[in-house]
Amino acid sequence: MTFIVPGSEVEFHRASDGSIVLTRADAQPTRSRFARLHGHAGKGLSTDEIMALTRGDEA
Repeated sequence: MTFIVPGSEVEFHRASDGSIVLTRADAQPTRSRFARLHGHAGKGLSTDEIMALTRGDEA
């Protein structure tokens, strides 16, 4: 969360209900919950390893 503090640059926007919303102009845009999860979990399994698990082969 980004707070508005003395000296912050702000922008004014009118919301759909007619109210005025202040946001920090210098704040970084918030990333969606999906963007925060983007990446990979490591090397993972090879195709042969996945096929062995699927067939129930002993390693």
